[in-house]
Amino acid sequence: MNDYYLYKITSYPAGQNHRHTFFTPDTSYSPQTTGSSIDDFFQSKLKRTKSRIEALVEAIESRRLIREQNLYGIEQDLSRCQNLLFDLGYRIYRRDRQWKDLETRKLDLFREKRLEESGYFRDITFLGKELRDTMNYYQTLFDKQRVFEMGSTEA
Repeated sequence: MNDYYLYKITSYPAGQNHRHTFFTPDTSYSPQTTGSSIDDFFQSKLKRTKSRIEALVEAIESRRLIREQNLYGIEQDLSRCQNLLFDLGYRIYRRDRQWKDLETRKLDLFREKRLEESGYFRDITFLGKELRDTMNYYQTLFDKQRVFEMGSTEA
């Protein structure tokens, strides 16, 4: 082992000799003696993983609500545009600038609706993948904890 790792380096003002002092670890630390530290380790990891799963489920649900609100707003705007087109009455056949603006607005709203749907799919796909990976990790931790518990009872 390189002696470099046994010394702590301190900076000295310019002009003073640089000296290494032997590093002594903190002796006040004592490992936990009550309970099984491996059980505590697995319990804390399981708890963190479970909270991550809950956060992902909540994120999926909130994204679904955002999608519903956005689509509802888009549908309302589409209905308003269509009502304005109906209000034009016979003037709708003239295909003038007002008609063109309303039809363009409808096309923009349909495009916005498609973008919202694809954005929702992309977000949910990513969150679903994260959720599946986290659930697999949780199950792996749970299985490892059971194996360690069985091993400690047999000994």
